[in-house]
Amino acid sequence: MREVIPHDYLEKLDLIEQEHKQTIRYQQGMSFKFKKFDGRFIHTLCDGDLIYRLGLSPEKIVGRELKEFLPPETAVFKEQFYERAWQGEENVIYEGEENGLTYLASLKPIKKDGAVIEVIASCIDITQRIDAEKALLEAEALYRCLVENALVGVYLYQDGKIVYANPVFSNIFGYTQSEMATLDLVDLFVREERDYMINKLTYGQEPDAKDVMNRDYKVRGISKAGSIVELEGNSTLTLFRGKPALIGTILDITDRKVTERQYQRLLKLSPEPIMLHKDDTIIYVNDAGLKLFATKDPLDLIGHSFIEQFHPHDQEQVRRRLDTVLNNDHSTGFFEFKLVRLDGNIVEVESSAIHIYKYMGESMIQSVFRDVTERKKTEEFMRRSEKLSLVGQMAAGVAHEIRNPLTSIKGFSQLLKEKNDSYKDYYEIMISELDRINEIVNEFMYLAKPNPIEFKKVKLSTILEHVISLMNTQAILNNVNIRVLYENEQVAINCDENQIKQVFINILKNAVESMPRGGDITIECSITQEQNEVYIKFIDQGIGISEDRLKKIGEPFYTTKEQGTGLGLMLSYKIIESHNGKLNIHSELNKGTRIDIVLPHG
Repeated sequence: MREVIPHDYLEKLDLIEQEHKQTIRYQQGMSFKFKKFDGRFIHTLCDGDLIYRLGLSPEKIVGRELKEFLPPETAVFKEQFYERAWQGEENVIYEGEENGLTYLASLKPIKKDGAVIEVIASCIDITQRIDAEKALLEAEALYRCLVENALVGVYLYQDGKIVYANPVFSNIFGYTQSEMATLDLVDLFVREERDYMINKLTYGQEPDAKDVMNRDYKVRGISKAGSIVELEGNSTLTLFRGKPALIGTILDITDRKVTERQYQRLLKLSPEPIMLHKDDTIIYVNDAGLKLFATKDPLDLIGHSFIEQFHPHDQEQVRRRLDTVLNNDHSTGFFEFKLVRLDGNIVEVESSAIHIYKYMGESMIQSVFRDVTERKKTEEFMRRSEKLSLVGQMAAGVAHEIRNPLTSIKGFSQLLKEKNDSYKDYYEIMISELDRINEIVNEFMYLAKPNPIEFKKVKLSTILEHVISLMNTQAILNNVNIRVLYENEQVAINCDENQIKQVFINILKNAVESMPRGGDITIECSITQEQNEVYIKFIDQGIGISEDRLKKIGEPFYTTKEQGTGLGLMLSYKIIESHNGKLNIHSELNKGTRIDIVLPHG
């Protein structure tokens, strides 16, 4: 036959056959053919890049059956597929693994006149795909394990249905996971909040920048048993089986809400003033805090600067201490500051701050205050009492020793005055100074052993009229006018009349002496609405007292006058305190002084 075929045509056939072999040789996969001879499947062709990567070659396969180049068990496994293809089954497929590679073989029978004369097969390397599938299965198994054992509820929501809910999510609402698959997520929330959740759970057909953002929400759910559950959750848009869906988490915060409400109640009812603030903005003030700042409306403080509530001199120190709380996470301990109340008054307080990590879901600082005004007054009273005690002890030892020689000196001075008129003026000065010394000794004697108090009900106007009559002469000489303003002239006080007169005389005497150029002294008398306290204010137009000297007024031997002893006001304080009253001094340099006395109503 080849002899009658032109030579050039034969060359072309050889060339085509060679190209065909090269194509099979250089394909990434592998092709092979086999026939069945005497019950044995003999390979008639096998080539391709894959055959070499499997550790074989055409020479090891062509003309041989499976068991000649494969392990017996592998050969038996593949022969069943060879047989099926030889019986005429189309597209017989199996997977094989050799030399660390996995491949997919597809067998197709070649028929002539209805009978299979040959089977042709192709193989492709599916190692990477198998590895990817294994990795995906492992990742899915890990993800499912994480989700199934998560401490928060996890759900997948698509087309109005809960496609997936983990055990925690199901337990929050009291349903089984299979029951969850029949529910619409919106139905799990209380009716009045469903519109809010529909808005949170609505998504478009395709993800966009707006939809991809997390949607946080706080909502009340309703369990299968009908109980209300406080929830906190979020959701984000994803794709599930090629369609938009929401994947989200949800957390049962019912216990936390109860704890927060209890904490809020503790804050509200705490006797200590408490403020919560964040970034120098006041977030919350309890009832005691409102009282401290002299307001009843929380909005007078909430939203305002925390640091600006302090005296300007203390603000920088407060700022540093708050930075310490945030940076070191420690309480500042209690430190003394001055607060400026909303009514303008300054209050001395102790303040401590601590970092609170979670209050209503936010991190902030809690500051606690203690009003130490009364304590300061008590400390001042104790300090003065100690000084009084010291002066009293000194007076007891000195007064008697001075009085005896003083009496002798005064007696002999008067005797010499009568016998020798030549030095009359000198004697009068000596006797005047001796009288002054005697007055000081008398004050010492009072401190050493005060007279017993004899309380009786006396009209305040009667006491003042007597005192003013005694002081009027000195006042007129100094061009000072004394006037009294009564709210009620019938007001009476329960007191030792002589001691109260002594206090009033001391105050008026000091007031007159503080006005060398004259002026007015006003005495205002009033009574509280409760009718249980009487207020007496002595207001002068004198030279006043500086702030630093005002703090020491009332201490023994401290005086602003050249010839004073400081015992007059000290005695006045002691007398008023023994009457269960209060004495406060307010003064401004070159503007005058106001002395406030509060006594129980008689």
